[in-house]
This record gives sequence, structure tokens and C-alpha cells, in this order.
Amino acid sequence: MNSFRNKFQNTEIKLTIKNEKYFTSKELTFLFIVINLLILLVLLFSFSSDKHTATANHIVDGSLHLTSDVLEDNNIVPLTGKWSFAWYPEIPKIIDSSIIPENFTNTESVPGYWKTGSTGLGIYNLKIVLDDTMDIPALKLTNVMDTYKLFINNKEYYSVGNISSDPDMYRDESRPVVIPLPNCRGEISVTIMVGNLTEKRGGLNRVIYFGKYEKLKNLREKLLVYNSILLGITLSVIFYNLLFLLINRKNGGWNHIFLIILCLSIIIFCGLKQEMMLKTFITVLTGEMRAKLIYISFLLPFPVFACYIKSIYSRIFGNKTYKIIIIIAISVTLFVLLFKSSVFSRFLVFFEIANLLLALFLIGRLLYIYIKTKNTIPLTQLIGLYIFISGFVAAVLDDNLAVPSAAPFILFTGFVLYLTAGNTILSIRLYNRMNLLHNALITSEKDKENLRKLSYIDPLTEISNRRHFDEYIRLHWEKINFIGEPAALFMIDIDNFKLFNDAYGHQEGDVCLKKVASAMNIELNRGNDIIFRYGGEEFAVILSDISRKDAYRIAEKLRQNIENLKIQNKNSLFNKYITVSIGISYYNPGIKQTRWNKTLREADEALYAAKIKKNCCVIYDDEK
Repeated sequence: MNSFRNKFQNTEIKLTIKNEKYFTSKELTFLFIVINLLILLVLLFSFSSDKHTATANHIVDGSLHLTSDVLEDNNIVPLTGKWSFAWYPEIPKIIDSSIIPENFTNTESVPGYWKTGSTGLGIYNLKIVLDDTMDIPALKLTNVMDTYKLFINNKEYYSVGNISSDPDMYRDESRPVVIPLPNCRGEISVTIMVGNLTEKRGGLNRVIYFGKYEKLKNLREKLLVYNSILLGITLSVIFYNLLFLLINRKNGGWNHIFLIILCLSIIIFCGLKQEMMLKTFITVLTGEMRAKLIYISFLLPFPVFACYIKSIYSRIFGNKTYKIIIIIAISVTLFVLLFKSSVFSRFLVFFEIANLLLALFLIGRLLYIYIKTKNTIPLTQLIGLYIFISGFVAAVLDDNLAVPSAAPFILFTGFVLYLTAGNTILSIRLYNRMNLLHNALITSEKDKENLRKLSYIDPLTEISNRRHFDEYIRLHWEKINFIGEPAALFMIDIDNFKLFNDAYGHQEGDVCLKKVASAMNIELNRGNDIIFRYGGEEFAVILSDISRKDAYRIAEKLRQNIENLKIQNKNSLFNKYITVSIGISYYNPGIKQTRWNKTLREADEALYAAKIKKNCCVIYDDEK
């Protein structure tokens, strides 16, 4: 045992974990350039993909002439330009073809919001002239503000929601559709009546496409697949952060909460725009509810992103600024929830400006911290913020009809992919570190187990020490109280041991202690019995699952074994050999429960009584 102790003390356990570096400045600069090129390609691709036909085809005075070569090329034609337009300040009681004017005197841009008043009924008309017949022509409508009716050649053909002058009957609804049209030859008159009672901007604010039904249906299916991929990736990021949040719930995990909120806002924003996937699943959403969710998901991400950066990099700004951002975010959310869209939409420009100012503030702080610390962590956050700002700006321009509607969704996908890549890198680093730690722990497992055992063993007698006794008796008494198992505690003291040391010296005293401990340890041959060196010449024994009679019998056997060793003690006042006195406390939780310290005190009192007589066993009696 002594040789093992010396070896262990001279052995230094080293746990080395590789210090993995974050991205270097050159790598991040290269990544920044690549991201700019990708964003540029996204915008160019979006512009080119929205121009499905030659520029020679224009809407002139509410009329579009499609040549046979365009139809033969199987193109999809965006019906953009000036449509004929008529305005009713009040919605008529009867909405049918009779209110369609024979001659339109005004025009309105499509896509665009009408400029003539707010509430009322707008009638858009477009005459499509075909040089040849088209096999199942169709229209694709994404989002109309607000509810509408479609007429083909002055016959009601399709409707979404319910246009009515009665607010109780009026139902605001948005639904992206591909509408097959009857096979028409020569000229098709397309009339769309758009009603609005919500006092927000109305009109045909998204591009309407004309082409073959199969072609338009395939286009919509591709967009649905794309949106599904975006939502799926975002959901995977949410589940990933939920998992880490559950693992690190004791350490806060606010960065995971902010990322989850950020991803949820992207899901809501992208799921309720363009092809409106969420609208397909959540059919109870009205136009007003959808507008509120879109505005919240559009305005909330920047404050949340700021809080996310703060949770990772605390020096990004002070606590006061952090609290102000949270208060503003909560206030904006409540403002959108409590007021109608016709109210909060008036302040949308100010909210957008505030978000961009917050973004500029975050960019400045991240660059400042990088310059001061030369730490690349702020640069990684800056790249993610840059991608998100690009998507945000594209979404703002999309609302103002300056860029194609696909651009913000593609950029938001890039942001989610950035988050996914970041989470993957963190996972790989965490796995590598855990793997190194696991290997180091396996390597040192034997040493640590020996160290644990060494801390519980008395180096002289090689039996359990006082530290082990203090820990064991507490846990053991909880166990026997729970299962109702009787136990006994012996306190043992060597008689006149000081006189033995005075006569023979301390080295012989150590030899005597070893022999006494060994003699008692051999006798305790049951698996649940354990002996401790309590201190000096004192020992303690804990016996489990034993009767009172057997406890006393074992104590007597221990006493006799020590006396039979016949270790000379010439200075002893009553016996020429080494003897012990034993105090016994018996405890049966099935009859009466008590604490371990009371049992220990009873054993001490019994030992005191035994020391008066010497070389005897005394069991504690409550009555005496």
C-alpha cells in the first residue's frame, strides 16, 4: 500500500485538450466575398427567372397581344403593366358582372397598390389577345389585397373570400392559386374585382402570371418544394437548439432561446408569404391575423438577433442598451397585436428604419470589438447579420415591388444555412473535445479509482478510515430506515494503550494496531459488515441485517480474538495482555426510527460503561 501511495503521489495526471481556433481573419474575408457573390447571383437569378418572356410583349392600355412564337416556346408571361381600372368608393350591394364598366377610363399598375382611396371596390381589367389557341390556359395569383372575384369574359369564374358592403358578411382571405381557364380563341377578357373594408392598402400587389396550366402548376409545385426545404432546414435548427437548451438548461441557454425565436419568425414570415404554405395547414387564419403575424415576424428578428449576439458576446453593448432593445421589441409586438393592420401598417416605414439603424449599430459594435480584441468571433456573427440584413432589405424592396419576391426567401435560406453550418461546426468541436476528454478519462480511470480507494483507507491498518466512516454511516442509515433493516454499531477501544506505548514505544504500538485490526477484520466475514479505524486506538464496526443477540455474540467474539492474540502489556493494571472494550448500540427502524448521530452517541455511552470494567462488551439499553 505504501509503495502504491508513493507511486501515485509522484505521478502527475495530465488532461490535455486541443485548443481549437476559430476562423482566421483571411478565411472570414474570403467567406464574406463569397457570400456577396452568392447574393449577387441570387438577385440576378431572381430577376432573370421572373422575366419569362421577351420584352416585346407589353400591356398597352389594358391590352396584351401574345404572338404565336411566345406561345410555342411554352413561356410563362407575367401580366405586368397598366391594367384598365375602375373604382367604387363604396362596395355595391350586388357584386356581379353588371357593375363591370363597358369602357374603362383609368389605369392602375399591376403589381401595385391602388392609389384611389382606401376602402371600396377596385375593378381591374385586362384583354389578352392570342394569335393562336393555347391548350388549357391558366392564371397564377399569389396574393391579392384583399378578397377578390375573377371574371372571364364577364362571367364569374373564381372567388376568394366574400366581398360585401356589410362588415359582418365581409370575409378577408388570401390564397395562392393556379386557375385553369376555358379554352378561348382570339381574345380573353380577364376582370378581377378586389374588395377592401380593412382600411389598409389594397390591390393586385403581386405579379399575375399567364401561361399553360401544366407549366404554371409545375412552377407552383417547385416553389412549394423550395419553401418546404427552407422550412425543413429552419425546423432542424430549432430542434437542434431545443436539444442543446434541454442539455444546458441549468446554465441559462438564452442564446438557444433567441435562435429558436429567430427561426420561428423566419418560418412565419416565409410560410405566410408567396405560396403561403402555413395558410394551407392553418386554415383558420384570416387576412388580418395573417398580416399581424407577418409584421411581427418581419419586425422582431433584429432585436432578437441583437439579444442573441449579446448572449454570446456580452461586451457587444451595455445592459441598459440590452434592456432598451428588449422593451422596444415587446412594445412593437404588443402594438401590432393590439391594433388593426390599417393602424400599424402606417408606421411600418419607421419600424423598418429603426431595424436598419439597429443593424448598423450592431455592425459598428462588432467591428469595434474585432479591432480591439482581434477575436474572430464577432466577425462570424457579422457575416450572419450581413446575410440577414440582405434578406431583410430584399423583403422591404419586395413590398415596394422593386425586386422579385423570390429574392428574400433565398437570402433567408442562406441565413438559415449559415446557422445550420455554425451549429454543425459547434457540434463537431464539441464532439472532438468530448472525445478527447473521454479518452483521457479512460486512460486515467484506474488511477482515479485507486485515488478514491486510497482516500477511504487507513494507511497503517489498511482498513477503512474515519472519512469513510463519516460518509458511510449517513448513507447507510438512510438505507436501513427506508427498507426497515436492523443494524448494530460497535465502538471499540484498546485498553491501556497509552501504557503499552510508554513501555514498548510507538513502533511496537503501530504493530499492535495492525494485529488488532487484522484479528477483528478476519472475524467480520459477512459481506455487509465493515470495520473502520475511528481514530488513534479506537475502531468502529457497522453490522447490517442482524439481530440484537447475534450482534452481542459477534462483539464477544471480537473481544476474545483480541485477547487470544496474547500481545504482552506489562504496564497494564488489570491484564498482562492487550484487551479491548466494546460499546454496542442496536437499532431496529421497524420498531422505532432514529438518526445515525443518536445511535453513535448511544454506542459511545455503552463504550464508556465498558471502559469502566475493561475487557468486556456492553450493549446500550434505553431503560438504563
